[in-house]
Amino acid sequence: MKKQISFKKSSNGKGYRFFTNLKKKVIIGTLSLTCLSLFAQESNDSIKNIQLDNFEVVSKHQEIYSDLTRIVSVMEKEEIENAPVETLADLLNYVAGVDIRQRGANGVQADIVVRGGTFDQVLILLNGVNITDPQTGHHNLNIPIDVSAIDRIEILQGPGSRVLGPNAFSGAINIITGTANKTGGLAKVEAGDHGLFSSLINVSIVNKKVKAFASMANASADGYMQDTDYKITNTFAQLRYDSKTLGDVNIQMGYQDKWFGAYGFYTLAYPNQFEATKTFFTSISTKKRMGKFVITPQVYWRQNHDRFELFRDFDGAAAWYSSHNYHQTDIAGANISSSYYSKIGKTTAGLDYRLEHIYSNKLGESISVNRPVPFAPDSTYFTNAKGRHNLNYFIEQAIFLKKYSASIGALGNTNNDYGSNFYFGGDMGYTFNKAIKAFASVNQSLRLPTYTDLYLQTSVNQGNPDLKAEKALTYELGATYKNQLFAGRLAAYYRKGKDVIDWVKLPSETKYMSKNHSEVNSLGADISLTYSPNKWVKRVKISYSFLQLDTESGAYDSKYALDYLKNKLGLDFEHKIYKGISASWRLNYLDRKGNYTDASSTLVDYKPTLLTDVRLQWTIKRMTLFTEASNLFDTPYINYGVEQPGRWVKGGLQFKL
Repeated sequence: MKKQISFKKSSNGKGYRFFTNLKKKVIIGTLSLTCLSLFAQESNDSIKNIQLDNFEVVSKHQEIYSDLTRIVSVMEKEEIENAPVETLADLLNYVAGVDIRQRGANGVQADIVVRGGTFDQVLILLNGVNITDPQTGHHNLNIPIDVSAIDRIEILQGPGSRVLGPNAFSGAINIITGTANKTGGLAKVEAGDHGLFSSLINVSIVNKKVKAFASMANASADGYMQDTDYKITNTFAQLRYDSKTLGDVNIQMGYQDKWFGAYGFYTLAYPNQFEATKTFFTSISTKKRMGKFVITPQVYWRQNHDRFELFRDFDGAAAWYSSHNYHQTDIAGANISSSYYSKIGKTTAGLDYRLEHIYSNKLGESISVNRPVPFAPDSTYFTNAKGRHNLNYFIEQAIFLKKYSASIGALGNTNNDYGSNFYFGGDMGYTFNKAIKAFASVNQSLRLPTYTDLYLQTSVNQGNPDLKAEKALTYELGATYKNQLFAGRLAAYYRKGKDVIDWVKLPSETKYMSKNHSEVNSLGADISLTYSPNKWVKRVKISYSFLQLDTESGAYDSKYALDYLKNKLGLDFEHKIYKGISASWRLNYLDRKGNYTDASSTLVDYKPTLLTDVRLQWTIKRMTLFTEASNLFDTPYINYGVEQPGRWVKGGLQFKL
């Protein structure tokens, strides 16, 4: 008979009644997509398994991958709140092995690169739902939430296709919201240089059965130079409900409206560009427990509208330029997975269907009946369309035997354009003691071309509808260390990539063409060390990433795949100053391999750059006054050939409700 265990605090406040009655020190591992480890430790430090049918431990969120056998970086709420940044893109730049490539300021458009991949090779999830954009990875961060709404971020560094499906080629990121344990909220206003102004309000309502969360945020600025103005509006709502019949239900929906000046974003030949996007998103999922089984169904839909103007408002437009670029992408999916917990581990199997569709006047194949473009003049029509169907089916076995942990699995993908593909992988971990773990893994991964890769045709770019899917085989070794004061991670990897997609051109040519490289091999390492005394010094973190790419590129100039961050050194420092006053510092040294084309069509090598951000804050009960400076020393630097902002000072007030 299954026992019901109550995890209530004991009257003396020293522990939990269950653990006290057990008279053993209990170490509970993380319940993730691939594992649940649960051990009891005797006073003589011997390890034995506790029968899982005696009681059940349930996590309120699912991690994207087990951290027993892979590197999964986690940013918790306190670290997010104290960071000297205002956007998700800047926050992710804290992580070793992650390269954030921004064209504009304050997250108006940012590309996420993990371990030397491209921005199309990273899978993005919002509360476990895949929201990766099939048009282009440039839209992957069109997420309708402000950074203040984020409770936790999980970053898988390395391939995740075996668990998460296609496009988790070089990594995956899961953004988690709505996990507050008590009713409350946050109101915030901020102003700064270049006409910056933002405001937001977050509200959480919590009782025994329900967690409801809502967020509204606005941000705008005049820009740090011509044609870099922007305005962003985010609205998001989420409901978590604990139902006896349905299990743990999670309903979320959001809307983002964004426009921005895009000076030189895609070519410096016609720099005064403009872009506007509208993104709608909703999903329903649940996690139902039935004895040793856990069943997790999920349905979702995301729609993204994109208007790109090569000549903003047709100002100075060339004679051949008659229309802006309009795109509408829809992704809709449904999946179900089932896990069975036994004495030795966890068996998981699942099925996932995903439709990816685009309407456009530039991308896709011609359609016989043109469709009016939403949010555009009445005379504008979609003339092209393309859809593809993905069916994923997978199985995985995780095993936990004393100090050993291992998982092995396979995923099959069937696509109406790319046929059937199968990829396999395995991970293994060993726990030396409470502090030290080591792991090794071998995994295959896959990435399907985006619609931009396949069909883009402009004066400076030419897509290729005959592109093959990218494939890779990645080997990884690593170790982690953690005690009360220190946490350290070290990982080395080698990725052997085949048919990797890139935009390339010969020096004598004017157009970049999408092309499959026969082979792109990546050798790299990530290391980080965190010291958290939580006294005057609250936290110090040092991280370093190294990467070397090897490929036969010939005489071609590469736009993305061979433009990579060779060395990245980061220092994060949080400390107290006086009662309620504290500071956070971030130093980033970036040594980039590659080059860009400047306004005179000359290839220029990237120069090493040191960037410094700082935040000062004064907290008085529920109120916090703060000021921030990004690029404190006004260092000039370039991304994708686009000049980035110098020193940008901002400040504001936030109040916890």
